[in-house]
Amino acid sequence: MEEKQKYNKITMTERTVKIIQYLYESKRPPTVTEIAEHMELASSTTFRILTTLQEYNLVAKDEVFNTYSLGLMFIPYGDKVKSSLKIKDFAVKEMEILEKISGETINLGILNNKEALILHKLSGENSLLVSSLSLTTPLYCSSMGKLFLAHQSHDYIEEYYRTLKPTRMTENTITDLDGFNREKPDIIRNNLSYDREEYEYGLFCISSGIFSASGKILAAISISGPASRLKSKGMEMIEKELLKSTSAINEEFKKFNIEKLEYI
Repeated sequence: MEEKQKYNKITMTERTVKIIQYLYESKRPPTVTEIAEHMELASSTTFRILTTLQEYNLVAKDEVFNTYSLGLMFIPYGDKVKSSLKIKDFAVKEMEILEKISGETINLGILNNKEALILHKLSGENSLLVSSLSLTTPLYCSSMGKLFLAHQSHDYIEEYYRTLKPTRMTENTITDLDGFNREKPDIIRNNLSYDREEYEYGLFCISSGIFSASGKILAAISISGPASRLKSKGMEMIEKELLKSTSAINEEFKKFNIEKLEYI
């Protein structure tokens, strides 16, 4: 008897979830008959489920046309889900794909107090070169930092270079505003930024941005490794896979209209 009751509860729950899913996917509000036919249920059973959902504002009924749609209660539910999501929730899957394809270190970072802050790192096949890197790097000489800097206002960038007075880390480090401005258009156009051994000799990094639904930069993913090894693996392949991953995340943000996420 208990097993039968348990089965009935599971069956009813599945039917309820499938009705909600059908309403979500329908291009126009369906009638109870259309829902019942789609679900292969009796109209009376379908009506009872819809009535219960209606009582909790999970379903709304148009009394004129006798059609059903999702209720207003899903709006605060959706807002609650979005407010609790973290950037890492979206990025980790793509980071794991990149790590597997490239075999290199994959970083997820954000702009924080005029530095690039690493939130999450996956170590590749040989991470000795990058294992000692700080969790924060300057904006002017890291691929992730230059990406964040490129998407700031003109006044922000000018003030950054004027007050920070960048110092040379290697002979490749770009320390002046004019030098950065020459790179900036390509960074914005291609959504790719490079650290060509500018932060540390032998270390090459490529970054690509993650943006809100309205186009505001939120975070970045980078691939880091020995310059010689990255070049031997093929820079075009690495760039292509990195852009594929950030594009997938950006499409999700647009789909769900995400403007802001928790970072940690």
